[in-house]
Amino acid sequence: MGPGDEVAVPGYMWVSCLSAVIRLGAIPRLVDIDDTFCMDPADLEAKINERTKAVLFVNMSGAPGHIDKIAEITKKHGIYLLEDCAQAAGSSLHGKPTGSFGDIAIFSFQLNKNMTSGDGGMMMCRDEHLYKRCFAIHDLGYARNSEGRLDPSEEDFQLWGVGARMSELAGAMALAQFRKLDKITGSMRNAKWRIREQLSDIKGLGFREIPDPKGDSGPFMITTYESQDLRDRFVDALRAEGIRGPEGSLTCIKMNEWGMHWYFNNPSLVQKRSLSKDGFPWTHPSNAFCNDMSYEHGLLPGCDRRHDTGALMAVASCLSDRDIDDIVTAYRKVARVILG
Repeated sequence: MGPGDEVAVPGYMWVSCLSAVIRLGAIPRLVDIDDTFCMDPADLEAKINERTKAVLFVNMSGAPGHIDKIAEITKKHGIYLLEDCAQAAGSSLHGKPTGSFGDIAIFSFQLNKNMTSGDGGMMMCRDEHLYKRCFAIHDLGYARNSEGRLDPSEEDFQLWGVGARMSELAGAMALAQFRKLDKITGSMRNAKWRIREQLSDIKGLGFREIPDPKGDSGPFMITTYESQDLRDRFVDALRAEGIRGPEGSLTCIKMNEWGMHWYFNNPSLVQKRSLSKDGFPWTHPSNAFCNDMSYEHGLLPGCDRRHDTGALMAVASCLSDRDIDDIVTAYRKVARVILG
């Protein structure tokens, strides 16, 4: 992967997804999202070309979208499928765990994920060669033997590493948290769907499409509205009813407050910033095809619309029955006033 290559990335993601592509010298090709708030299979199919080497599918906001359809597309075209499961540990689609659809999957254990070790993460690979390559790059650039010592003898893994190793302490914490993952996600999923079901009859209040509710890990409830004005008034009223966290919290937000999760809010991408004076990778001769490529607002109509009319509420794993009742009461009260 490098200059001359493209990686398909959804327009609703996180900045790390883009930086991973740019630092390799490849170019991100942005793909729109559908009602699942994940990559739209139809738009992906339309944008795959001879330069496409991989698809980075992001299981955003706790649940997979149509990853099964994406997997079929990548298999048909013979390109790699990478799954970003940072926000969706413990989720699944029709019984198949998130992270098991692609060639490589990553999980984040940063502080606000489904399970945490403070920071760090995990990578899974279907192929041993890919695993050893990923291991070498995340480490010191070489493979390690069965005793954990560097083994520079394998030519396939004489690379350049980044030294991004988790500490033993963080690893131990992750193992302990992993034992609780089903309990954590089960609690969030149960609370979220109890709320959704009690609000399902409200006209004018839409919900993100979840292809498999049983596989939703549950950390966020995304709602949609007919216009930006309705969305803004609804969220403002919810906050006034107490559906909010501490000052500055992202507990209950309008999607336009979700910052660099949206492609056009990433100035380094929009302005094609570089780490080097020569503007690499944007100026590399093999990437001349991207000269006229724009990442400005307006590129992805599906993303733009959901950014303008969507809202997000975080669902804690410790909500009580009283909390759930209070949230439902607040939504229904606001709906009567705002939606009529």
